[in-house]
Amino acid sequence: MIGVNDIKRGTPVEDIARNYERIILKVKHDAPKTKLYLQSVLPVTESILASIYDNIRNPRIIALNKLMKELSVKHNLPYVDLFNVFKDENGQLVRSLTTDGLHLQPEAYVIWANYLKKMKYL
Repeated sequence: MIGVNDIKRGTPVEDIARNYERIILKVKHDAPKTKLYLQSVLPVTESILASIYDNIRNPRIIALNKLMKELSVKHNLPYVDLFNVFKDENGQLVRSLTTDGLHLQPEAYVIWANYLKKMKYL
């Protein structure tokens, strides 16, 4: 789960995706038996984000997730689409699952774990 802090700093999503790929290649080289999963970046609730998070917007997250999905295909890795698990009808992080629009409430981790179990990732 990397990416959102890079978005916060204004790093282009293409650069973030290249960093993901560097990590994938490093793990595959150094620990070839390791099972890798690419998990999407979660949505945010833009309307309640503090001003320090002004760069973090769902369209940028969606663009990064698209590149990550492409990496999963290129490197034959499972892609875990958490964005769609945690978004509401407006494409925002479900308000009840966050305190500040970015960080998750404890019950969100239960939803996350249950989704991973349902999809047979765990």
